[in-house]
Amino acid sequence: MKRKILMFLAMVLSFMAFSTISFAELKTKFYGYQWIRYTDVIYGKDKQGESGMSIQRTYLRWKMEDADAGWLGELTLDINNVKGGQEVSTSSANTGATDADGPGTTITVTHTHTYDKASGKLDFAIWPKYAYVDFRKIPLLSDFDIKLRIGIQKNYFGTVELWEYPLIEKDISDLRKVISSADMGIALLGELPEGYGSYEIAMHNGKGYKNLEDNVEKQYTASFMIIPLSGLTLRASYMMNNQAAHGTAEKTKRATAAFAQYRTNIFFPFELLGEYVVVTDPLASVGGKSGVSVGYTFFGKFDVLEWMGICLRYDNWNPDTNKTNDESNLYIAGINLKINENNLLQLNYQLEQPQFGGYSATSHKNTWMAQLKWSW
Repeated sequence: MKRKILMFLAMVLSFMAFSTISFAELKTKFYGYQWIRYTDVIYGKDKQGESGMSIQRTYLRWKMEDADAGWLGELTLDINNVKGGQEVSTSSANTGATDADGPGTTITVTHTHTYDKASGKLDFAIWPKYAYVDFRKIPLLSDFDIKLRIGIQKNYFGTVELWEYPLIEKDISDLRKVISSADMGIALLGELPEGYGSYEIAMHNGKGYKNLEDNVEKQYTASFMIIPLSGLTLRASYMMNNQAAHGTAEKTKRATAAFAQYRTNIFFPFELLGEYVVVTDPLASVGGKSGVSVGYTFFGKFDVLEWMGICLRYDNWNPDTNKTNDESNLYIAGINLKINENNLLQLNYQLEQPQFGGYSATSHKNTWMAQLKWSW
């Protein structure tokens, strides 16, 4: 896995290096940011959970562009600091013996495997989050203002690539693992005339950017956004992901998302957003389960002062429509304090609890977070 990632990165860097030599008008930019976070979790009224400091995200970003040649490349390294870290496990297997080993000899070989996701012993791990090239001057495509993107890139679905973390929590699709925020693949990205919207059609591996593919089928996504009025944005998205074999319908996960967003500067800048998500996963429809999940979110952002904003959010998630009273609510309130152009302090409180009664007090999860986002 690591070898394949390194080979892919080498290809991207080689392309960029070659272009640096070949084109005089090449523009480059190196920048990044880091999130330093304190988290304190309390279950119920006083049962202490996780508490501590962490560096949740470090992004190192490199962009290169040659406008005359019609291409733009981006490489973003995601340095993750996850509680528990990257998991490493060992296993042993008896392989048998040859005549040269002597009669009755058993050979034990120990294998070490590093998993694709950070959830084990190494606190820091690194992945390429984005590693792609945009081609903007391909004949026929450029006539319709369409660019071709190849590599590890954003998933265009619902709000997953639009969420700029005004609150610390992920957007609902990323949080509930409907779709990964980035993946390896190929996409066509188009713009509607006069700035009235955009659309995206993509084919990705479907495993997420922290995992290389081992699936036969791919993930297909389509998204269409329109801006009918100034400040109003509407979007509909569709995803089909078969990680099994050859398009078997009973193994194909599907998801749809629709959202409306309104931004204005009346009295003071504010933003309102609502999103609805439906997921159908036949592999989860066992033991009387429907395999259908439904969720919705409402979000509001109010910039009451030039240096201070208030954010509110409510999520409802129903993990299985066949089961009654299993929905959960998520309430989040946050204050954003702009220290300067490169530093933002975020203070968040969130409460996750069952929607209906009859649960123990410790089912109510209170999370307090303070996060400094700084960039360069």
